[in-house]
Amino acid sequence: MYQLQLINGTQVFQYDGKGNSPASKQLDKPITISPVSFSLFDDKGNEITHDQIRTNGLIKWIIPNTQTLLVSN
Repeated sequence: MYQLQLINGTQVFQYDGKGNSPASKQLDKPITISPVSFSLFDDKGNEITHDQIRTNGLIKWIIPNTQTLLVSN
């Protein structure tokens, strides 16, 4: 069993009424959006390196091809 730890995985952004991103260069003080990354650990708590993941093909990413944006009120 593996444990996946998301880094910067919980970020919430509020767009303005015109649909501008809070990171838009049009704003006086745009925010910086950190990239989402991950770490993977084995059942003994040892971190598996990204080279090991690429070499051994341990992860298969499944990304939806429809809606990936969650909108809340």
